[in-house]
Amino acid sequence: MSRILRTGGSLAACTYVHGKRALTDLLIKYYYGPIGWFAKPFLSEDDVSRLLDSSFDCRSRQLFRSMLVFNARRRQA
Repeated sequence: MSRILRTGGSLAACTYVHGKRALTDLLIKYYYGPIGWFAKPFLSEDDVSRLLDSSFDCRSRQLFRSMLVFNARRRQA
């Protein structure tokens, strides 16, 4: 994401967070993953936060069950 987004550009996105709800984890593992709707690796909330914080300044970040919704801006190089 940081490679294709210009410096200072905004990114609004959401991602699945592994380990927050057992039912969602099972659905992802046995149904949505095998049919190709979700691809590994499935990251924990800490892993996603660490990846975001390495290249972005997060303006907002909210967790809704197993979905992390965030709005971030790419840091100046």
